[in-house]
Amino acid sequence: MILYHMSQTLQLGDMLCADYLGKSDRYQTFIQAFRGGLNCVCDLVEKKRNEASVDWNDLVKWCVEGAFEYIRETEFSSLPSRLSSNYYFEDLYNFDKLYQAGWAQEPIEIQAQIHLFEIEIAEENPRKFDMCIFDEAYDVMAERQDIQFVLESARKYYAGEQTTDPVWEIMSDKPARAVKDISDYLRKGENQ
Repeated sequence: MILYHMSQTLQLGDMLCADYLGKSDRYQTFIQAFRGGLNCVCDLVEKKRNEASVDWNDLVKWCVEGAFEYIRETEFSSLPSRLSSNYYFEDLYNFDKLYQAGWAQEPIEIQAQIHLFEIEIAEENPRKFDMCIFDEAYDVMAERQDIQFVLESARKYYAGEQTTDPVWEIMSDKPARAVKDISDYLRKGENQ
């Protein structure tokens, strides 16, 4: 199956691997806290927030990913983990939504570091989820620290619910390879 994947580090012919930045251990602390209950999570957020070396945006990301993984493990264990999967788009339309919302706003030097690939994955029917649900959970956690909302969002995400204008991300933990570099698509403005 051919899908699309954006990367700053992938090269043509490379096999994709999940957690290529080696950050999944940061989420494990939060997964453990969720197992202990909401008070444990709140205490961990407060403790981490007071550490000078911790960026609030990173902390929010770790907490939200931890919440989503906790819900997946306890309520949707047959589904792949976000922490051990790669993310793809089934079409360029959904890719464009993500790109225009984020990377297209970056300076040209940063945009030039982004590459778009056709990816061949060894999976017939990968699962797809509405990325907007995850993004809303992140925003609510960042603004209001509403952990209960984040947990409910994780349930909606894994149950396959969708927003009014979904951005579908395909998640797969199966082997995948970059088979074609189509980064020119980004540079020619064809996605406008």
